[in-house]
Amino acid sequence: MTMDFGDGQNALEDAESAANATHGQFVGIYGGSSAQVWAKLGLTPIAGRNDDNENFTRANASALESFAAARGVQEPSFWVDSEDKATGYAYSKISNKITS
Repeated sequence: MTMDFGDGQNALEDAESAANATHGQFVGIYGGSSAQVWAKLGLTPIAGRNDDNENFTRANASALESFAAARGVQEPSFWVDSEDKATGYAYSKISNKITS
């Protein structure tokens, strides 16, 4: 889950940093190639305004989708269905680019 960093910084940068750190830890723990590890990871930010006051925008979602697709992440998703529903499921449509 790439959310709730509580630092008020850039939510996209925090999500990418968390993904990269997790990838590095998983390579060290489980072994395998970089591509195999990325394929086992999922990225789940909170859509929209977070409970720690960060804002994960649709532009952030598109950038994170590109980040995930470039690395072979197979499970992008978003937390907070009400924000997704309020935007006409814009966040789901973005994350579905990888899996559709």
